[in-house]
Amino acid sequence: MPSKTKKKSKKPPVRRSPVRKAAVRQKAKKAPARPKAAKKKKAGPGKVKPSLSKEKKAKKARRPVEVKPTAAAQKPKPVPRSAEKPRAEVKTPSKARPKPVPVPETTQPSAKMTADLLKQKWDHPVYVGFGRPIPPVRVVQSLPYYTLRGTGTWIMVGNPNACQALCTLILFDEKGQALHRRDFGVDAGSTWSLKVLDHADEGIGQSIIFATVPVIVHQQIYRVRGGQILAAATGRTDTMLAWNPPRDPRTYGFTYRTSTDGFDTPVASLIVSNPAGSRLSGYLCFTGGTGESNPPRRLVIEPGCTREIRCPPGHIGVGRLQVADPCGMMLLHLTGNPLEPASIEMIGRNYRADPAPEVRQRQRRIYIDLGHIVSWYRLEQSFWQPLLGLLAGLDLNVTIGNDSPLAPQVLENQDVLVLSAPERPFASSEERVIRDFVSQGGSLLVEAEWGPTPDWTPVTQQVLGLFGASTDENLARDDHHNVYDTPTRIRFEKERNFLPHPIVQDLDVMVTNAGATLTGSDAWTTVVQTSPKAHPPLRPVLITRSFGFGRVCAMGDTNSWIPGEMNRPMDVPLTKAVFEWLLFER
Repeated sequence: MPSKTKKKSKKPPVRRSPVRKAAVRQKAKKAPARPKAAKKKKAGPGKVKPSLSKEKKAKKARRPVEVKPTAAAQKPKPVPRSAEKPRAEVKTPSKARPKPVPVPETTQPSAKMTADLLKQKWDHPVYVGFGRPIPPVRVVQSLPYYTLRGTGTWIMVGNPNACQALCTLILFDEKGQALHRRDFGVDAGSTWSLKVLDHADEGIGQSIIFATVPVIVHQQIYRVRGGQILAAATGRTDTMLAWNPPRDPRTYGFTYRTSTDGFDTPVASLIVSNPAGSRLSGYLCFTGGTGESNPPRRLVIEPGCTREIRCPPGHIGVGRLQVADPCGMMLLHLTGNPLEPASIEMIGRNYRADPAPEVRQRQRRIYIDLGHIVSWYRLEQSFWQPLLGLLAGLDLNVTIGNDSPLAPQVLENQDVLVLSAPERPFASSEERVIRDFVSQGGSLLVEAEWGPTPDWTPVTQQVLGLFGASTDENLARDDHHNVYDTPTRIRFEKERNFLPHPIVQDLDVMVTNAGATLTGSDAWTTVVQTSPKAHPPLRPVLITRSFGFGRVCAMGDTNSWIPGEMNRPMDVPLTKAVFEWLLFER
């Protein structure tokens, strides 16, 4: 018998009054809109859809709807600093700095070279009114220029390196007057140029170029009317830093032609510039085509100046220039009619040659004359032993002689003659020997002493008078700057007492003991002088000059060379500097 199932009874529908319906509608209007629910996927076969109980359905219907803010409006939760990751910096192309090009090891400037350059006395005339060049400097070149007779000069600086070249160019006229300075940079593989006539008048002069890396310097001479190129050359001059120090003078050789060919008689000129702060001295010798030679000519160029020397006319020959200091050299050939440049050569390291046989060659030989000394203690070998030991350490050949009178044969193979407070007068023939020795290329060191009464003062005056100088016959004193509270032991210092000169360029202090001051003509250069508060004030105690082919140095004191004084730290570098200058090594 089939079982009877109980049928569920349906509840009757809830009937609401119109008032209740209106209240429900009003409440629905005030409630926020419910977001549309996402469509739920139908449960596949084998899956049972969970059902909600009647109570949960009723609670869900009565629960207020929460509107969640969007993701953009949600605030991120604070993260502790220890957990934060560093933010990577993003460089935009407009703000990003270019990476510097690494300088190859072969082009990095040497610190020693830079220090050596700054020790040189470039501040006269190069730095006057212009300041120092860009550091660090590795290359310094002096290039003469020519802008005469309707011609001009272009200067071009090329950079063949993989890094930028920082350069300074300064133009000087014939008399050493600084005309124009230009600081510029030349990128790798680029060229910079300058027209000389835009900054200088017609004439000759030089351009000094400082560079941080080796550069190529090219010069062109052109005709002002029309702009035609007449001659050009690439600078091959020696860099000034290579002379540190010049152990021996350098000789440069070149060929020239001034003989007539057809209707034209060419002209050859050698243009020499002095870029340093001291006087340039040298010898110029011309040899004809058959080997005959003219007597050597003395060449003296003041600091910063430029000179033009004409080669002998009507010859095809060889010229040799021997100099002891850095210089710029240019050989210029000109056509005879019209007189304008046809070729130029920048003379430098590829033109090195053997010295001319007519020019005296130095062998670093020193002769100390004792033949005119009377005092017994100064005739002893022990008196000169400290000086002899120092000079031997400098690789100098020293001879102590008692020859009296002085004869040409005595000084024939010597380079420096030392006269230390001589007491026995010199004969007139000896005076001629001394003057001829210096004028032919030798050097003279004269040491004076204090006071008018000692025997050495009149004889020292006799020697100095041959070259236009004298002692003041006094005893220099300084109550403010001295040693051991002794006014006659004067302490001279670089900032207060030294003037620009190669002798004192490496010195800081010099001390004299009972010395005299000196007086010289305009040909003399003051190296060290007394202080404004000394007695006498601002008077020279060390002076130098060039005479003929040689040099003369005079000091007002002899105590820097005697026993008991040579062991002072300041006397050894002073002695070294004085003799190197006398040997044309400074």
